[in-house]
Amino acid sequence: MSSKTAEAVKQLYKVFKRYRFTDMEGDPAFPGFCDPAPLLAEPLGVLPREAFETFAWKAVTTWGTADDLRHFLPRMLELLAEEGDAHPLETWALFGKIAYAKWRTWPKEEQSAIENYVEFRWFELLHQPVSIPKACGTLQPYLLPWSESGGFTSVDYIKAVVFLDETLTLRLLQQWSDWIEEGMELGPVVSLAETFLLADGIWGEEPSGVLLDWLRMPVRINQLFSAWTSQQDDPSISSYLSDGHAAAERWIARRLERPTNLS
Repeated sequence: MSSKTAEAVKQLYKVFKRYRFTDMEGDPAFPGFCDPAPLLAEPLGVLPREAFETFAWKAVTTWGTADDLRHFLPRMLELLAEEGDAHPLETWALFGKIAYAKWRTWPKEEQSAIENYVEFRWFELLHQPVSIPKACGTLQPYLLPWSESGGFTSVDYIKAVVFLDETLTLRLLQQWSDWIEEGMELGPVVSLAETFLLADGIWGEEPSGVLLDWLRMPVRINQLFSAWTSQQDDPSISSYLSDGHAAAERWIARRLERPTNLS
């Protein structure tokens, strides 16, 4: 976890500290299934991931209220930043819970604390050190180290942010584009190449919504081409960006019939 993300987590604890654990009613369809004991076994700041085995999936919808979610939210987001996505905590699911709890109606300082966390994690994901591995085979795209090990990628994250708020998603996408244009680090553009390689591959998951519109803009091809031509002195990165550029051309060409709302 980066220092900025760590500061954002501290702010989450500060902002949400007024919410206390209540005697939450469990899912009436499954009496006794919602056991609060694991959530009370340790102080909030040291609760292990396993403590959220049930709560992570039933919070607000069938177990507890929005205030109960807010009590545990700092620790859940902290675990995601520290350890990444793994059962029972997954970013898309938790962001979906936050959205279901109508977070845009919460006090402004709570909304700001969540936005800061989301943006700092976004920066952290896109600015990881880049190390290009060898190709995994002709049917599978090159994968960055954190993807190859089953880790959490930038495109996984932006898909999760879509659950939170479309305006916030658009802001993060604009940041991504700006960081690519700045060219100060390779992470943002290499992540873009990986996104197209995954989308164009047989195992790729089709992006949707504002992410789909953003990816299919022709400027993405230009950004990959510019980065590719500027990295000719590094054969492995140049080859990776070249493959990403080719994948982007194929993928975008198949989707340009549909109009985009972005410019």
